[in-house]
Amino acid sequence: MSKTITQDNPPFLASLFSALHNASFSRAEQINLEPEKEYILISVIKDGVSIPLQRQDKNLHKNISSYIRKAAGIEKSIKKERQTGWIGTNALFKKPVRVTTIPTFYGEKILLNPIHDYDPSLTLDTIGMQLGTQYTVRKHLKNLRGLILIIGEDPRALKDTFYAMAQNINNQHHNITMLEDVIDQNIAFANQIETAHINLSKSQMIEKLREQDTDVIFVENIHKRKTLEAATQAALEGHLVVGTLHAENVLDAIHKLKDMSLDDRVTSNVLELIIEQKTLPGVHPFAAEPKIMSRDDRKKLKRLIKPYELLNIIRKETGADIASLNDVAFYQESDWNILRLPVKPTYIFGLTEFDNTAKAIFATGTNGHELSKITARQPFVSISEDAFLKALQGLTTLETIFQTLDKKEKTS
Repeated sequence: MSKTITQDNPPFLASLFSALHNASFSRAEQINLEPEKEYILISVIKDGVSIPLQRQDKNLHKNISSYIRKAAGIEKSIKKERQTGWIGTNALFKKPVRVTTIPTFYGEKILLNPIHDYDPSLTLDTIGMQLGTQYTVRKHLKNLRGLILIIGEDPRALKDTFYAMAQNINNQHHNITMLEDVIDQNIAFANQIETAHINLSKSQMIEKLREQDTDVIFVENIHKRKTLEAATQAALEGHLVVGTLHAENVLDAIHKLKDMSLDDRVTSNVLELIIEQKTLPGVHPFAAEPKIMSRDDRKKLKRLIKPYELLNIIRKETGADIASLNDVAFYQESDWNILRLPVKPTYIFGLTEFDNTAKAIFATGTNGHELSKITARQPFVSISEDAFLKALQGLTTLETIFQTLDKKEKTS
């Protein structure tokens, strides 16, 4: 049971409470108290960017750690393992806080995660989905059946899409249950279950939800065979299951699905859509400016996408009559970029829709390369095309795109 923090707090916690208040108002994801050799560093993580706030006397670490442990109801006797607890709402901080302690070389690192109220502005539009992509995603969500997977390598980004899709379904007033590894936002319109604190596996929880009047089941981080089996069975029985899967790209996701699936025919029968998502570092308005691509940039572009395909997409999305890419100014880094100003990251998306042809290829055990060739011909904005559209809008830069998506550029 967590203790309530009152106004009678030791003076050394004043700066911590200030950080908590600021995190609450700015919707920061996490506050870190990390012991170093000579001091304690207090920092916050906002939009995936770590921002140092202040340093505290290292001699205070023992008192701070002890006080937070007591407030969060964490046992003092176990200090060599990762532990979690909760600090309830109180006069000084209006939101509950998840506390995690991690042993490190210089002492115990403490992570504080405020549980914010749901942000209604988190929608498919505000996370950066193109209109055509939104239309297809909404179409599948409206059907309320099958299995939809959100894949990528950034858990924070996948979670934002996770919540945005739930918000879209909420507009249809359906019964939603969310199985989350860690609850980041308090969502009033859904039943949220933090799986780490339940003595049941995800597959067992899905099986119980199948017996209830649940329209939509969200499952964070499907990485075990039994979880996929339970999700597949729920989809077969008429539930919509939306899950996240850690994968580099669609091909990687297909390989992982085949490795976990006991019967590819059953999995293919319910799999409706894969949403591929990547995170690009955002760009500060002072740190980039629109420029025509150089010859070297055009060579790099050809490794990611056919120029005429990108030109057609730009014409379609902007409605502009553009003769060639030589007439298009993409945002590129300016001299001000040396400041490395923190800014919200940009998400890019690609879709793979499992129509009858794609389902048949998946079910027959054909390798993922054959399936990727089929899905590449689908009329959706690809993840590379989306990236260049974002560079056209000033949401990212060509340099960032090449560093993130171009394998040759990554290794150079």
